[in-house]
Amino acid sequence: MGKITLFFCAGAICSFSAVFMPSSLLSIAYLMPVVVRAFFYAPDECREDPGHSDEHGDGISEAPMLRVVPLCVTALGALVIFLYAQDLYELRLPITEAVSR
Repeated sequence: MGKITLFFCAGAICSFSAVFMPSSLLSIAYLMPVVVRAFFYAPDECREDPGHSDEHGDGISEAPMLRVVPLCVTALGALVIFLYAQDLYELRLPITEAVSR
């Protein structure tokens, strides 16, 4: 019995490593351009980026609605979950009790 348990634990560790290692590497790859642009570009080089417009003279403009709306929906969803946490808990309580028997 001990060898089987050890085998399954080793498999779980390998599968977690197989998931978390690529996830960490992808996170680094996604965030590295932000770090490079923030610390290694001169301010004039950043203005050439299409995300910076000079309409108002200061180089800052309002974000497009396709970027603002998902943030607002997520914030409202988090607020609803916070306000109705007890109701959501009571809603899922019969399901979890049925599964745990």
